[in-house]
Amino acid sequence: MEDRKRLVIHVGYPKSGTTSMQRNLYPQIGDRAYLGKPKKFGVYNDEQTGRSWNIWGNIRRIVGADDAHFYNALPEIAASLRRRVLDSDQDVVVLSDEDLLRPSRCLSQTRSLSDVSRIPERLRVLHEEGLSDICDLHVLITIRRQSDLIPSYYAQFGGEEVYYGVYRAGFDRFLRFCLEDDQIGYGPVFDFDAMVARFESAIGESYVHVVAMEALFDPGDAVAAKTMAQLIGVSQENVKDTLAGRVVRSKRRPSDEGTVVYSAYHVPVGGRAVFWRVMDRLLPKQLRYSNTRTARLLIRFRKLAKRTRPREYFKVEPDARARLEQAYVASNHRLEARRKLGLNRYGYC
Repeated sequence: MEDRKRLVIHVGYPKSGTTSMQRNLYPQIGDRAYLGKPKKFGVYNDEQTGRSWNIWGNIRRIVGADDAHFYNALPEIAASLRRRVLDSDQDVVVLSDEDLLRPSRCLSQTRSLSDVSRIPERLRVLHEEGLSDICDLHVLITIRRQSDLIPSYYAQFGGEEVYYGVYRAGFDRFLRFCLEDDQIGYGPVFDFDAMVARFESAIGESYVHVVAMEALFDPGDAVAAKTMAQLIGVSQENVKDTLAGRVVRSKRRPSDEGTVVYSAYHVPVGGRAVFWRVMDRLLPKQLRYSNTRTARLLIRFRKLAKRTRPREYFKVEPDARARLEQAYVASNHRLEARRKLGLNRYGYC
């Protein structure tokens, strides 16, 4: 079909420049073509069902749900997404949310690695349910060197991982948790070659696109900009003007040579920040995920609670960075051999 569209789902990784792309690059393709991210761009008013909800937030939830919830929600989610794709006046439609490859958001209550592994297959099923006749599914994976990504991830999310045994544990313990964990999925999810291979197996190698953040933000690297431009339907010059040379917002502080210092917010033991998490688990899903006044007040309370978290500084010593690099160097070598991304240039392997 000549009028066949392309649905691009940017699945992450978190801390790989995704926010810069969501705020500065994707809006260039048009409001009706970039379906946005839930926290930044509000809800979707579905005229056919009369419901107001966030389409991507619902997709993210059912992709990581158990089989019963996934297949119960699948027809409605697929039908609504189909209407959004058909409503777009562009040939390319983009969804972007790095939380799909955020370990704790990928896991259900079973805490098994299979919960992370099945995400590519779930996206394939979602596409086949109601979209395969009108668009092709493409997945974009942006990566970042693990020795930078994992400390930055901990700086932003480490204090929130209360349900997975790393609550206020400190970065050293979090590092051991990532490198030694083979059940919950923190360490394996940062194995880029393995995760890319899962997506390739589910939807096909030619439909999976991998870009290194360092290359995308490097003014001297034209390959990454060309890949992005061809994928989302903008000019290569627009990509380079938007991203190349941009300084990624960082939680790092000046430090001694060889040691990197990050700042992080951690949930305190008591107070409102913990209270909202408890209430969030106790409230029924119909209230948590609805667009009612009560639900909106709950969201405002969450934001207020997050601001009560104390700031903490933690150091990433050279030996910790070396452990991270050593843990993933073989995986990065395999990914470079298969994909020719120029990872050697940026210290991946």
